[in-house]
Amino acid sequence: MRKFPIIAACLALCLAMVLPAVAAAEPLKLQTRAAWTMEITAPTEVKPNQKFTIKVTDAKDDTPVQGATIYLMLRYQQFHPGPAQNYIRPGLTTTKLGVTDKNGELKTSIPDEGMYFLVAEKDDVYSKFFPITVAEFSGEITFSASKQVFNRGEKVFLTLKNDSDSDLTLNYGAPWEITRPNGIKIYEPISTQALITLEPGEEKTWTWDQKDQDGNQVKPGVYIATIETSAGSFTTKFCVSGLRADKSKRNPEPRMEGKNPFRDVTGKAIWGDPHILHLYRKGILEGKNGDRFDPDGTLTRAEFLAMLMRAAGIEPEPNEGEDVFPDVSPNHWAYTYVYRAREMGILTPEEYPKGFGPDIPITRLEMCVMTVRALGLEDEAAENAGIELGFDDDDDIPLIYRGHVAVMVDWGVITGYPDNTFRPNRTATRREAAVIIYRVMEED
Repeated sequence: MRKFPIIAACLALCLAMVLPAVAAAEPLKLQTRAAWTMEITAPTEVKPNQKFTIKVTDAKDDTPVQGATIYLMLRYQQFHPGPAQNYIRPGLTTTKLGVTDKNGELKTSIPDEGMYFLVAEKDDVYSKFFPITVAEFSGEITFSASKQVFNRGEKVFLTLKNDSDSDLTLNYGAPWEITRPNGIKIYEPISTQALITLEPGEEKTWTWDQKDQDGNQVKPGVYIATIETSAGSFTTKFCVSGLRADKSKRNPEPRMEGKNPFRDVTGKAIWGDPHILHLYRKGILEGKNGDRFDPDGTLTRAEFLAMLMRAAGIEPEPNEGEDVFPDVSPNHWAYTYVYRAREMGILTPEEYPKGFGPDIPITRLEMCVMTVRALGLEDEAAENAGIELGFDDDDDIPLIYRGHVAVMVDWGVITGYPDNTFRPNRTATRREAAVIIYRVMEED
């Protein structure tokens, strides 16, 4: 896992959740540094109450670290349930699992299912955050993609796992195919007539390079992988994002050109006005009402999400009459976007347990989180959780989401303010959102 290069001095020049408590919870004031001196090794997946070993080593020479305290924290926090202006983010709550022995090891277990981070601390020095998932094995046959959102050109790993108590037979060496939701076949690998058997507990993984049957890169959108087995067909759904796939390739600043339908987007504000018109011509954003865009007004969670999904080329899910959040009914204008975003992991129920709040003004932090996921970079953000960003208000950015902010800064998508603050809880303006969307989209 690579170190994340962020230079605080450069950030200073840039212009512009309640965590559910777990058993034996206690507060922990983490003051992490840009470079960690300890590393954690542990399984990435365990069952509830399953005994497993966590090992802590010195990052420089790989020697075991005795006396390191291991903490557990949930990977997601609840975002504010009301207007951001009145929101006070609660402190981070963690669970102490124990202390490492002379071999740098701690044998422990986690009782509750969920997605967590492990972090080690000794003498005010901390390890890199280690993601771990606690879940019951299904006892069934599962077919899944390695993640839900992929960058264009990124390898897609498809895994068939036999957690049943019977053998599973595959008639071909590559018995799977890729289709679009409308059933059109995109790719089917050339297969050899080879019989494959997966015994209970075994799994097999295949790789798809996002090329269609003619060898061309597939378009952004949702894809379905289907595999045929002796136990029947199994499917998994994922999407290819149409946003930028190369952080080194920055979009040129747009110009004020073409038809301008907004009387309050005059071009006097070089930062933002051209971006608004560009996105309007692309069909990614709309005006507020009539001939007004209201560039300095706030925009809602649903408005930003819709813009992001359009830019990513991720089609909304057809209205099927299912409530994806208790406050987003099929009658809401953004229902189909919210449905697809939750399905693809861009939105999580853990972060919005009481409802999505589609009409609540979105914060800068929430924009970072949604955008990173739409870029297919959630894993990279998790690797950099807890990083020291160098902003004067780092303490206002939850440790578990600092990786999301770091990715956005590293990709040149978002910056701090002249006073070297990030202001994660500040509501974003419509102008800011347009600039962010423009910077992450793939320009022709």
